[in-house]
Amino acid sequence: MRDSGEGLNPALALGIAAASSEGADSVTIVPADLPLALPEDIEAILETGATSEIVIVPSGDGGTNALYFRPLDLIQPRFGDSSLKAHMAAAEERGLRCSVVPLERMMLDIDTAQDAERLVELGSGELPSQTLTVLSRLRPQQAEA
Repeated sequence: MRDSGEGLNPALALGIAAASSEGADSVTIVPADLPLALPEDIEAILETGATSEIVIVPSGDGGTNALYFRPLDLIQPRFGDSSLKAHMAAAEERGLRCSVVPLERMMLDIDTAQDAERLVELGSGELPSQTLTVLSRLRPQQAEA
C-alpha cells in the first residue's frame, strides 16, 4: 500500500481504512523503532483492550509508542510531539475507557542518537535485538585507560 507522503498520521488513517474495509474491528499501531519490544508486550496491549476502548503505551519522552483502539472509527491517531496527551484528550473528549500501560520494553524508541546510545548502554541482557547488535558494532570503541 502506498501513502500520499503527507506524514505518519495520514498514512495510518489510510491503513486503518484499509483494515476496516477488510472487516477488522480494532487496530493496534506499533512503530518499528522499538527494538526491545516482544510478543508478550503486544499480548498485554490486546488483553488490556478487552476492557478498554483505547490503550496507550507511552514513550519515555511524553509520546506514544503503541496505540490500540476499537472500533476503528473511534479516534484518529495523533502521533507526534506530546501525542500521549493528545490521545488521552481524545479519549476524554469522547468519554471513552482509556488505559495507559507503561510497558518498560516498549518505552525506548530510537528517535535520536541519544536513544541509540541508551539502547547500547542498556545492553541486550537476555533480549536478542538485531538493532542493538548493529549499533554496538557501529559504536566507536572507547579507548582503554
